[in-house]
Amino acid sequence: MTSITFEIDRPLGDGIWITKLETVTADILTTGVDVRANRTVIGLRNFKLEQGGTAITAPLQAIVPLVSGGDVEAVLLDLDSDGKIASSIASHRNVSSTEKPRVGDSSLTQLITDNLPEQLAEEANNLVRHVRVLTPTGQFEETKQRRKFVNRPENFVTLKVQPRTEDIRITVYGDVMFYDEFSDLAEEHNIDLKKDQNGYTGFKWSEPKAIEAVKGIVENAKFLKETRANRNYC
Repeated sequence: MTSITFEIDRPLGDGIWITKLETVTADILTTGVDVRANRTVIGLRNFKLEQGGTAITAPLQAIVPLVSGGDVEAVLLDLDSDGKIASSIASHRNVSSTEKPRVGDSSLTQLITDNLPEQLAEEANNLVRHVRVLTPTGQFEETKQRRKFVNRPENFVTLKVQPRTEDIRITVYGDVMFYDEFSDLAEEHNIDLKKDQNGYTGFKWSEPKAIEAVKGIVENAKFLKETRANRNYC
């Protein structure tokens, strides 16, 4: 893929448009962006207006992520016509480039409560408490990737709250082959266990009733992590 096409939802002014981004696309485009606000802001150069002005296509190298946001709506800026507009958006009073990562289980549980459906939020917070039972001296810490928390100091599970899709992206320690025993249970609850980076396994969780399956998967990750640390087994 050498370019991206954005569907224009509506214009906000000369060289400013509103579009809607899927969660995955927004996360990829804003990876490494420290400035945060309610909406993602993306600058565009060398772009083309298409489909009668209802879409914009820009080369990947000409897409400049400026602000990472949590809303499904994103702002597109024409950097060719006015490069100064980006700095004015980034300096808006609702944007903070010095926002510190959130630390602690309470920060994660509050984020879950505020952004997920009630039943899923209840079970997700149940999972957070379960992780703490497994590692009483640990705590969740937000990573550089917004709304993604990793358990510290034992990094065997991460939880990423995804408001747009109303689910949680979970990664657990260990290759997917070490989770074969959970394949039937996972399939029953629409959990698709997939190989992730650096020897981890990932999946999305959206069904509250799958809590016991999710707990079992996390417990297995804890076991695998301890096995490697104590016996150099994995």
